[in-house]
Amino acid sequence: MSKERPDGGREVLRLDDMGGAIAKTRIFTVAEANALLPELRHMLARLREIHDRVQTEFIRMERSRARGYTREGNVIRLYDERAERQRLERVIAEGNRIILEIRRMGCELKDIEEGMVDFPSELDGRPIVLCWRHDEPWVMYYHEPGEGAAGRKPLPAHAR
Repeated sequence: MSKERPDGGREVLRLDDMGGAIAKTRIFTVAEANALLPELRHMLARLREIHDRVQTEFIRMERSRARGYTREGNVIRLYDERAERQRLERVIAEGNRIILEIRRMGCELKDIEEGMVDFPSELDGRPIVLCWRHDEPWVMYYHEPGEGAAGRKPLPAHAR
């Protein structure tokens, strides 16, 4: 079941085996997906920064967690773990907000490090997934639903 969206796009209502609605999925044209790329590039760059920072900070926190004990048996710490953890949680929350915004756009973030984003679409009347990586100038590839990036194929000329 599909319907037009106010912005001219389409949504498909997916049904479960019993005919009950399970989710609305935005169906992208190649042009609609390409129109989102400038914003997605910015969002993915920030997500990669957050990802790198979280990994670095987590490793640093683990390494410097305990540095010894006082004569009374208290742990000697090099920093205030609680404050560090709160800062890290704020950064993670920012990343989660960006991921949620990407989902609200109708896209699916597949890999932060690779900057991979999928867009539900159709090709010759059958469901496909447009796929884009942050270093590609525009959407040039697709794969079948469930195949993932390993199944990427170039878009046929009539679909561009």
